[in-house]
Amino acid sequence: MGASGTVQALQEIMLAQGMDEVITHAKLKRLQKQAMQADHLEELDIDGLTLERALVFPSGLSILIAIFELLNIDSMTLAGGALREGMVYDMVEELQQDDIRARTINSVQTRCQLDVEYGDQVAATATSLLVSCGNESWIEEPHAIALLEAASKLHEIGLTLDFKKAGEHSAYLLQNLDLPGFTRAQKHLLAEVVRRYKDQLTPLPSQHALSTQSAERVLRLLRLSVIITHRRQRDLQPQFAVQCEGNSLTLSIDKQWLEAILCQQQSWKSSLTDSQMPVGH
Repeated sequence: MGASGTVQALQEIMLAQGMDEVITHAKLKRLQKQAMQADHLEELDIDGLTLERALVFPSGLSILIAIFELLNIDSMTLAGGALREGMVYDMVEELQQDDIRARTINSVQTRCQLDVEYGDQVAATATSLLVSCGNESWIEEPHAIALLEAASKLHEIGLTLDFKKAGEHSAYLLQNLDLPGFTRAQKHLLAEVVRRYKDQLTPLPSQHALSTQSAERVLRLLRLSVIITHRRQRDLQPQFAVQCEGNSLTLSIDKQWLEAILCQQQSWKSSLTDSQMPVGH
């Protein structure tokens, strides 16, 4: 993890130039070549680099390249804060928690009065589906599991504002809330996933948190998990199995459960007369 100004500036530059947000030695050397084309600091013309950061950027970049080479670092991502935030966390005992993402999710659930038990149910179902598909063989990036879990637990956040446009509200909140433990690119992906899981699936926009294939599969798993758990009680959830072949998912649901559901629906319909039909049936 990298903290403070230079690392933040690097991430902004890489995103502006169409790269993902993971800092590597190759990307640093590429940016070094761009910086060396200027004769004076004031003449630095690098997409994504602000003027106020330009004067100290080459020195920070050089130091970071040296750190990568001396410590044999493969990759680096931006931390959500700098040293002063770390000192505050260390001094306030109530804030200390090993899993920063879990603390963030718990905080958002409390503030927005989300159904925590149902969120856990959706997350457990999504994880079960992913395990059945073979985790790493179906979604390559290991941090995709954490993003799937976060989306599962926070997918209803927009309902606190409005039902009809819940997806739009969910996306706006996740895009703009302070979410320690999640990078800006990850927040953007979470926002777009919760925007789309419920209605007709539409292609995800350009994002840099996961590969396009992995991001689309996270979206599909969330959608399936919400459908399977729509009755919001674990004892009413069907037994299921899933098979993954390439990009295809085959979902099998317990036959007796399906027949019982159909019988309940037929019994309910037959017990109602036309005058008893609820509005909008």
